[in-house]
This record gives sequence, C-alpha cells and structure tokens, in this order.
Amino acid sequence: MAHITIVPLGDSLAEMTVGAAEALASGAPVLLRTSRHPAAQWLKDRNVPFRALDSLYEQAEDFDTLRENMARAVMNAAPCVYAAPDPTTDGCAKRLRELNANLTILPGVSQAAKALALSGADADEVITLAASAVTGARLDPTRALVITEIGGALRAGEIKLKLLSLYPENFMVTLGRGSTRERIPLAELDRGGAFDHSSWLVVPPAPLSSRSRYDFYDLVDIMDRLRDPDSGCPWDKEQDHITLREYILEEACEVIEAIDRGDPDRLADELGDVMLQTVFHAKVDQQRGGFDILDVTTAICGKMIRRHPHIFGATKADTSAQVLKNWEAIKREEKRIDTQSGAMRDIPKQLPALMRAAKVFRKARDIGFDSYTTLEWMDKAAEETGELRVELERAGAKPNPSHLPRIEEETGDLLFAVVNAARLAGVQPELALNAAIEKFIRRFERVERAAAGAGKEIHSLTRAELDRYWIEAKSGEAER
Repeated sequence: MAHITIVPLGDSLAEMTVGAAEALASGAPVLLRTSRHPAAQWLKDRNVPFRALDSLYEQAEDFDTLRENMARAVMNAAPCVYAAPDPTTDGCAKRLRELNANLTILPGVSQAAKALALSGADADEVITLAASAVTGARLDPTRALVITEIGGALRAGEIKLKLLSLYPENFMVTLGRGSTRERIPLAELDRGGAFDHSSWLVVPPAPLSSRSRYDFYDLVDIMDRLRDPDSGCPWDKEQDHITLREYILEEACEVIEAIDRGDPDRLADELGDVMLQTVFHAKVDQQRGGFDILDVTTAICGKMIRRHPHIFGATKADTSAQVLKNWEAIKREEKRIDTQSGAMRDIPKQLPALMRAAKVFRKARDIGFDSYTTLEWMDKAAEETGELRVELERAGAKPNPSHLPRIEEETGDLLFAVVNAARLAGVQPELALNAAIEKFIRRFERVERAAAGAGKEIHSLTRAELDRYWIEAKSGEAER
C-alpha cells in the first residue's frame, strides 16, 4: 500500500518544524490543504511543485463530503505528502485511517493548543473542531470548545448561529488570528475583521446558570445534581419508581391536553416534563445498580432500527399499512408472542379502559374474528342496553351487593359494544367521551350562570328548574 506522510504546518512559517520542511522538500508529490497558507509561497520559492485542494471546499456541500473528497484525493495521489495547518482537526487524517491508509503523522504545533493557551481559558476538558465541522457537531457547553481554521466571514456566521442555539448572545468568547486575539460577545463573531486559515475561536465552558437554552445532556446533568446523595435536593433524593408512578401518567395527559388546545409553547413545556420523568426513572435505577439513561436510549434506538427494516435494512414497505404489518410482526417476535390472545394480553391493563377495549377489538379484527358492521354493533349495544335495564329493574331503587356483579357485567358489555361501533366509525372512544365530558361541563356552567342571574343557588333548584335551565343551555349551544 502506498505511503502517505501527513505534515502539520501550524499557522505560520515560524511554527513549521524542521521535520515538516524536510518532508515537503523530500521529492514526494505534495498536496496542500489550502494555498492560502504561507507554506505555499515557501514551496514556490524553492521550486517545489505542489497541488492545492482549495477547489474541494467549493465543490462540497457539507463537511462530511469535504472530508471524503479530500481523503480520496490524497489516497489517489499516494505516495505523497499531505500538509495542513492542523491535520488533527481537519478530519482528513481520521478518514484516511478509516480507509486503512499507510500513514506517518509528523508532530507539530497544534492550532487548538495554541489558541487555548493564548485565550487564557482555564479548562480541564476541551473539544476541538475544525470550522467546517461545527454545524454538524453535537456541542457540549460544559466543556471548552476550540474552533480552528475559520476561513471567512460566511463560515464565522454559520458558527455563530450554531453556537447561539445553546449560548447567550452576550457570552464572551476569544477570537484570534495567528497569535493575535480579542474577547468579544458571541453575537459579534462574524462582524470582526478578515478571516483566514489561521483564525480560531475559543468558547469557554458555560455553567448552567449562565445559559437560557439547554440540551438533553444538560437535563441528565441536572438530574445527577438533584439526586446527589450529599448535596442533592431532599425531595428528589427520596423518590423511587413507585412514588414517581403517578407523575408520568399525569404528564402524558397534559401533553395530550396541549395537543388538543393547539398550543405549541405549552406542548414543548409538557413534553419536557415527560422527558424529565424518563431521566428521573433512569437515574433512580442507576443508583440502585440497574439501568441508566444510556440503556434507555439504547433500548429505544435499537427498537426503532429493528422495527424499521425498510429504512435501516433491505425490507421494502411502500405504504403505512405495510409498515404497521412489519412493525407488529417484529414486535411479536421480540416479545415471543405466538397467539392473538397473547397480543391482547400484551396491551397494558393500566391504559384507560375505553382505549384498551378499542385496542383489544382491533387485535380481534386483525385476524377476521369479528365481521360485525358499525350498525350491527349498534344493534348489539341496544341489546345490551335491554339486558342492563332488566338487571337494574330486578335490583330496584336500592341495589344490594348481590345485584352488583350482574349490573357491572352488563354495563361492561354495553360499553364494549359502543366502543366497537365507535372504532369502526373511525372515532377514538376515549377522545369522544372526553369531548362529551367537556360539553357537559360547558352546559353546567351555563346552568350555574342562569341560576345566579335569577338570584338562586344551584343546589336549591328543583328538578323541574334544573331541567328547564339545562334545556336552555343546550339550546344556546345549538344556536352558536
């Protein structure tokens, strides 16, 4: 395999090592990452031929494409010397290693280390990125960030927009060019002077209290602090899976309410509450020696990859129906469900009963067990209503405990028939009942207002008066 020597140039000729100079003048073909570096003139002065890769910047639409094209160009030229201001950050060397290239990487001055030293930032953990990689990178504001090779104002603007997604506008950063530097607010990053291959940026760590925007990892960090055995919050430290159980259901219901209201701001807030419960439960179990948040994200990511073979594999699915069929088949295989009744048992008992009934009914229809139409289920509901009436009449005005099992059974049969009719009609029974509840509350409010307008307390109204006000409330709603 042809050999490739990777040479670090630094930002200036003063930072170019003797080893780098010898490699450039060795007679092997030379590829420069950019002709804007002083090394280009140094090579011309010594009549050393070279090829600059500046055109690849213009051709590539993103950093991954640029890195790939640059690595391929170097591979195709091998044996050769590849020279860049700081090969440790440009991604080319990494990609060449992935391609199993035969590499020798010479030591040299790291632009990132120089930038960090010049900025005076006190940081134990540092992330280093080439400017071209920033927009697609995952940022961690708890660590210092060094960005190298900011070649122009357009690139600086892209970096600024990326950073502003997590850092405040007035957050102070250090912008440098070569060995010069100045501290500026982040918002002014692309308003500075000229940029070239030697331009760099150092963003110091940003504590949680200094920021107004946060990512998932910040939430995990916050939970770590809340559950810290020594300095954590007394209430948060006391919680376990059982005590938190009610909250995840409550938060899920509030998400649904935000959706129904069409309120995106509230929806974002409520989804955050659901996410908090996920992180909370993961932390609780981690402290007990069980799973952690990485296990949670691993489980869901693995599940989504397995259940979307038409995206991550070779399976074909052109319609939603095919996707759902594949999903159910894979789900049953994962859970070792080999009967349809097993699939019904897999539906959580903790679901609201109307929702669970609809899901069970759908499992039955999946195998053609039920062929009733919507109207036939309504006939069934009428039949069940009659049977319930018989039991109620048998029980009389004051049912005793012996009557309740039959009344409960017939009530369940009636509700199940209504759920099936609604489902076949394309109606979600749970949503329909909630809408009916809301309608009842609205009408009751009108009854209360009407009674108050007549100078009466609602609890003192006669049955006839309540009926009259109720009819008026319904009529007023119909007119609207």
